[in-house]
Amino acid sequence: MSLVSFREQTSAASRIALRRDHVAGAFFVLTGGVVAVAASMLPLGTTMRMGPGYFPLLLGLILTGLGVLIAVNADRDAAEPDVEPGDGAWLRPTIAVSASVILFALIISHLGLAAGVIGVVLVSSLARRTVQWGTALLLGVLLAAGSVAVFAYGLQLPFDVMPPQLALL
Repeated sequence: MSLVSFREQTSAASRIALRRDHVAGAFFVLTGGVVAVAASMLPLGTTMRMGPGYFPLLLGLILTGLGVLIAVNADRDAAEPDVEPGDGAWLRPTIAVSASVILFALIISHLGLAAGVIGVVLVSSLARRTVQWGTALLLGVLLAAGSVAVFAYGLQLPFDVMPPQLALL
């Protein structure tokens, strides 16, 4: 296959992907909007005493926002493909994400929630061929802080935030 032929195929595939992303984004916006409108007709309640419409309204709004993000990101220029078609592109992400979940299950009780979340982000970032370690570490720290805030302090779930050995100091 010549380089020109590969670029023509990539360009055609990018146009198809753009259309799919626009359609998916529009579908998410429409579905989220319908769910949000239907849920707003139910009693919402308060954050501490949620009514039957509270959670569906939040999910509808999140789905709508996700649809907008998908549609907006579809307009960005399509980058060169990360992998060549047919070269086992599915194997690397599958192994990385599976390993990150197993790692989380193994280390959360020994190293705590924060280290477990950071480990998941770092290991799952290996799914890409080009890893930006600084970005992955920053994302891991931010996600760990959010997880600790929501699950350990907000919902008061019994997670060790840090390793039990450090908590005794």
